[in-house]
Amino acid sequence: MANYFNSRNTYGQGKLCEIDAIAARTLLGQQKDKSDAYSPRLEQAFLPAVLAGRDDEAAKVFIY
Repeated sequence: MANYFNSRNTYGQGKLCEIDAIAARTLLGQQKDKSDAYSPRLEQAFLPAVLAGRDDEAAKVFIY
């Protein structure tokens, strides 16, 4: 997952002159923050629960 966001950021960096500042912050900053919060929850809580058949527990992982 991290590789996907890193490659996306690299692509976005090359397009900075073509997009406005708000879009740049969203694409290159805020999405990384969200990814950094999402990935550990996915890997450490959601996937193990799903693989163990604990669907109710898995469903609660992303409820804020």
